[in-house]
Amino acid sequence: MGGDGKGKGGKGDKGGGKGGYKGDKGGDKGGGFKGGKGGDKGGGFKGGKGKPASLPFRQAVATSGHDYNAGYVPPYCFNDGAPRLSSAGRLDYADVQKALAEVKGAMEKVQTATPGKKGTASKALANMIEIDFEKGAVFFQYDAKLSPEVKSRKTHRSLTEKVIKETYADARVIIVGDIVFCSKQLKDGDLNFKASAKEEDKKFRAISETFVLTLKQTQQVTTTRITQDLITVYSRVLKDVLERDDWQKIGRTHFDMAQEVPIANLNKILIPGIHLTLGANSFGSGLAMTIDVVNKVVSTRTVYEELNLSNPKNHSRLSACIGTIMMTTYSAKDRKKRTVKIDGVDTSKNENTKMPELGDRSLREYFETQYQLKDIPKGQPLLFHEAMRKDKDGNQTKVKEYYLPSVLKVTGLAPELSDPQLRAHVTSMCAVKPNLRFEKIFGLAKKLFSANFKKEIAAWSLKLAPGFILSPARALPDPVIQMSSGYQKVGMSWRFDIDKRPQNPDPSTAFVSVNKAVAKVLVVMPPQTDYWWRNNSRNLQGALQYFAGGKKIDFKEHEIAGFDEQSIAAVFAQFTGKPDAYLVLAPKTDDKAYAAIKWYGTEYGVVTQVAKTTGDRPMKAITNNIAAQILVKRGNKAWKKKDCHFPDTMVVGVAQHHAGDGSGRGTKMSIMGVASSVDDELMGWTVSHVGMQAGETVSKKIKEPMLKALQKYAEERGKAPKEIVFFREGGSEGEIPLILLEEVKAIRDAMSELKVKATITFFLVLRKAHLRIAQGSIAETKIEVSSDGAPPPGTVMDSLIVNPQGFEFFLLSQLANIGSPSPIKYKCLLFEGKKLDADKYECMANDLACMYYNWQGPIALPAPLMYAQRDAKMVGDCLLDPNTGKIVSPTGTPKFWIPNI
Repeated sequence: MGGDGKGKGGKGDKGGGKGGYKGDKGGDKGGGFKGGKGGDKGGGFKGGKGKPASLPFRQAVATSGHDYNAGYVPPYCFNDGAPRLSSAGRLDYADVQKALAEVKGAMEKVQTATPGKKGTASKALANMIEIDFEKGAVFFQYDAKLSPEVKSRKTHRSLTEKVIKETYADARVIIVGDIVFCSKQLKDGDLNFKASAKEEDKKFRAISETFVLTLKQTQQVTTTRITQDLITVYSRVLKDVLERDDWQKIGRTHFDMAQEVPIANLNKILIPGIHLTLGANSFGSGLAMTIDVVNKVVSTRTVYEELNLSNPKNHSRLSACIGTIMMTTYSAKDRKKRTVKIDGVDTSKNENTKMPELGDRSLREYFETQYQLKDIPKGQPLLFHEAMRKDKDGNQTKVKEYYLPSVLKVTGLAPELSDPQLRAHVTSMCAVKPNLRFEKIFGLAKKLFSANFKKEIAAWSLKLAPGFILSPARALPDPVIQMSSGYQKVGMSWRFDIDKRPQNPDPSTAFVSVNKAVAKVLVVMPPQTDYWWRNNSRNLQGALQYFAGGKKIDFKEHEIAGFDEQSIAAVFAQFTGKPDAYLVLAPKTDDKAYAAIKWYGTEYGVVTQVAKTTGDRPMKAITNNIAAQILVKRGNKAWKKKDCHFPDTMVVGVAQHHAGDGSGRGTKMSIMGVASSVDDELMGWTVSHVGMQAGETVSKKIKEPMLKALQKYAEERGKAPKEIVFFREGGSEGEIPLILLEEVKAIRDAMSELKVKATITFFLVLRKAHLRIAQGSIAETKIEVSSDGAPPPGTVMDSLIVNPQGFEFFLLSQLANIGSPSPIKYKCLLFEGKKLDADKYECMANDLACMYYNWQGPIALPAPLMYAQRDAKMVGDCLLDPNTGKIVSPTGTPKFWIPNI
């Protein structure tokens, strides 16, 4: 659980930009700029509250008559009788048809949902812009094959676009892989053309001068129906226009390099970017664009300078670059910087190594002649990116593209390449209030209304309506928390403050339930921790005894030689099976020592809790939190939420973690964590996990942890659940078909094996929806958003701005007193009950945000997702055997209920 050994138990991301995980003190990645003229002399940022932002808005009004087929229905309308998913080799046509037949009825029931009614009605400003388009316009989709094959996707795209535009002068083209969307109809058949290798592909390969482009029309995309293909076309249109303009693309986001702001004394700059997402809704044209600000940190120094690679002893530091996105110091022919993800380091080569792919030239010769780069430093190991290329047989293979550290700059905040001062500084610049955030979004959005931009998108019958969307919202009631018999708290915080709490009215416990006592605690004390223990031992013992209802707890102190793997292993070997819990004091952050604690704690089946003895947080708050975590891990229940009662319902959270750093994710195991409830009040939880293939996000292996979850529920309740509600995080909306066809089928198999006849309700939980919301005072066509314009916790939006073809809602469950709130998106995929009650599931999600026992207040996500994610991360980072790749498991009956997360 949070705060457990790595210093990650802070106040959490109250800005909501990253979903509110505990320990992310400033994950809100946007905003931070001062709007208006000039800006501050110190760099143009404004950290204070600022003036209220006066912004144009459009009142969202429901419209009807739209024909939708976007977002909810998976792509099982096949072309020529062949399923689209079969190309991945995961599903055949018969399997698809059988699986779809099983879920079809449950999917159709989702379509009948109506918005909820519970809560106080309000209005919320959303960072959405309405998209208008000409009804009846037609675009044409083609399969495009280039012969001879071109390995580079970028080159394939540029050559395809070139020949079509030369042949059809007035045609507008959007290219996605081997698919071409065109604004006018082209002729099927072959187009012969010549291309200069010098102009088209001058870096890694020589290409033939004569090509044949074969086009075959596959379908027509019309604006009379809102489909996923139409959304794809318009998304590509908007992003292509941005790329042709002055925006620099880094990853999937476009950045305005002209607005870079220096970060004083840290050799970094901060660049504002724009993130665009299109989606279906039920107002206006039925299509809207979410537009958000995303900031990027870029170093002003090269990797060579940053790591001081002139000293050969520092060459080993290049491993910190693996997994990061780099930007080149030179510009491509389109005057844009290149960006590349670094996949590895090659110390066997340097700037003078001759390379066949460069025509037996070295990288030094290449950069000197191609980009006129001079004074290239000597003795540089090479960084490389593994790109997917087609071989002569058309098969995808990995090819290494090499780069010099002296021509690359680091983007982002890689932990190994930054320091706490930098991270804290950037956080303070970016976590801004709603008025400044929306002001900056609107400032960047103005570029989308320029004459050139309008002209480019008009060719696709497209235009943008200025003004943010004002949408209906509801504020659910504040949570009422019962912490022990007769003791309740109302509001957003219910800290375990013993001194301010009245006399405990229940003599048996200060928790709601303590049926798994802690009698013996071994305090493991490395050097330099005795001072912390002397000052806090009384508070910790008092808190544990208070929460446990005054039961006596025996504390035994044990000093060890150091905070390292060997010392940790010796402690567990010496005291095997004796204490109920190990409290390990950590004088520093050490990932290997932390992993050893979790490894041996899991193997011996005992509770482990790590407490950092550094920092300036209030000591009493820390000891209270440590005591609460130890008891919860044993299976005790700290509090419950009033009116949170769902009879015969098992709630399941599903999350994934990809083990390893940037270099290890391709080879190390991915982990799926599954957390499930065992009571009607959603207070008790059990967690299990399963290993998956590296990088996998959808897996049939969910059957294994589901069997354990159902067995645990039956063990605790003496019966099976009647309804199972899933909250699944991870993946994307594009993976909905695989989730339905593989995971849901595996879940049904587990239920069938145990003869469980329960209905399934399945939600996909999306943290990175990039929706921002605010409240303000309305005057005619303007809305004034102040620094206090964040909506209250419990704000739910389930109409107009959501996809009308089904049931989905946005929920802001946590208190956003820093930064700009970003609600979480819940998308219902399946419902097998009789009638879908929107209020029930919206309140359930909000209630679950209050049931995470590591934080005395609501968080951004449902508690089971947090438990599942923390368990998957702990397993992936700490419990994988480096020799066998297997997951360590308890050798006997474990003493913990929720594993040591």
